[in-house]
Amino acid sequence: MTEYEAWSLTTQWITAGAAVAAIFVAVVFGALTLRSSNRSKDAQERATFAAADKAGPLSAEFAQAVAEVGLVNWEVLPDSGENWLLRNSGSSTAYDVSIVGLTELDKKRLTAGEYGVVAPTGVVQFRMVSRFTISGPGNIVVTFRLAEDGAVSQRTVRVPAP
Repeated sequence: MTEYEAWSLTTQWITAGAAVAAIFVAVVFGALTLRSSNRSKDAQERATFAAADKAGPLSAEFAQAVAEVGLVNWEVLPDSGENWLLRNSGSSTAYDVSIVGLTELDKKRLTAGEYGVVAPTGVVQFRMVSRFTISGPGNIVVTFRLAEDGAVSQRTVRVPAP
């Protein structure tokens, strides 16, 4: 092999290595862009929900929610890993309890369902996963009734970041 061929081969290896590095950088930036896009979409969706909230401080829905707080109140407690406990810290039993995510991102992260009856100090377990592209705090919507045949109530509860 001549000196010219050796340098030519070295140049080809350097070019191939640079191409592989460029592909790796493109994949990393693509993943970061996807993450940022999902967070922006989630933030926009949360802002839309907040702007469309009809339960302002002077509305009948707000007055009803304030009256119900002492009866059924929800708090989120850590359980283990990505598992959380939703505790009824109020003084009344909640019927037909179900949990769903507030935004599309929250819905993707949440594993929950319908739990039926939750007594005072009773808890139900749900799972909210946290991964590279979908980490951080989330919001769940708890739907319940104050009586077995009562009106449906909803509360949005924040789930802290793990």
